[in-house]
Amino acid sequence: MDDVIRKHIEIVEGPSGPKARIIGHRVNVSHIAMYHEDWGMSPKEIAEELPTITLADVHAALAFYYDNPDVIAAQRAAQERFAEEFKQQHPDLVRDRRQPARG
Repeated sequence: MDDVIRKHIEIVEGPSGPKARIIGHRVNVSHIAMYHEDWGMSPKEIAEELPTITLADVHAALAFYYDNPDVIAAQRAAQERFAEEFKQQHPDLVRDRRQPARG
């Protein structure tokens, strides 16, 4: 029997280290896990919010997350560290989205 998750999830290198994502998309498994776990979205709601991926992609991402919660937590922490370092190194390129744009 084929490994169903491997049909949907790939591990790719990124600036903050390797990350699991939906094959052929920029949607990370950590994003899917955040939508589901932190924001309470159902798999169907996630698929509707991200129309370039399928419901099967969402379920595969959640299965990968539940099989590897420590890996995904480490990836989320690395992404957050990378974002914070970027903000500190390039404050002129990062705008607080809560503040209105100046123009």
